[in-house]
Amino acid sequence: MQKTIMVIGAGPGIGLHVAHRFGKEGFSAALISRTKANLDACVSKLKDNGVEAEGFAADAGDIKGLASAIEKAQKRFGSIDILEYSPSTDPQLLATPLNITVENVRPHMEVALGAVTAVRAVLPGMIKKGNGGLLFTSAASAIEPVPFSSNFAMAQSGIRSYVHSLHNALRKDGIYAGMVLIAGIVDKGDGSLQPPKSPPPPSPQSPMPIISAYSIAESFWDMYTKRDRIDQIVGDFGIIERMLAAGAGK
Repeated sequence: MQKTIMVIGAGPGIGLHVAHRFGKEGFSAALISRTKANLDACVSKLKDNGVEAEGFAADAGDIKGLASAIEKAQKRFGSIDILEYSPSTDPQLLATPLNITVENVRPHMEVALGAVTAVRAVLPGMIKKGNGGLLFTSAASAIEPVPFSSNFAMAQSGIRSYVHSLHNALRKDGIYAGMVLIAGIVDKGDGSLQPPKSPPPPSPQSPMPIISAYSIAESFWDMYTKRDRIDQIVGDFGIIERMLAAGAGK
């Protein structure tokens, strides 16, 4: 029976590489993104690489729209075997602690609620099968808040708590929940979906490490198959800790 991974927040970086990595193992890919151009490009790239895929447009922060897109994907592919949730919010909405307002934290919280919407939609099918995966992508600030993105961290730390709760509650049902936490800047790669020939070079504008989207997808496959940990930090968390100690981002 054909298995399907649903990627919410699909784009040319992490979402595309995750869909391709699982596609190499025989999964079809249901992609959800708010941007049709992203969807069309990702679907085309996956099909060119032998992965059955289809896109469904929705904004993860629009609960009704997201629920509708998930329903359409389920009608197209049947029950979803793996959910990967990695939508992003506008970087211009990031705020430092003393500048957090209801208005600039709400979009991040709406994305967190989208995670709940997605899980509630796909979980019954996973429980019925006795197997499945709930995978989430975030920044390492979900563990150690970085001042310049404190409103984002409020929502992401909540999602991380949710993932841990799901993992503990669903292990007995054969369902894995885990989260990749990125400590660095993601490099989308050269568009080939192949492993990078060499590590992406650091940016002269930032001390943060550059992480390939390919390596993040590999981390997800390793976590899903081994099911031996809930969190996986990809990148260099030590750099973030040193930045915080130095007072960066205040």
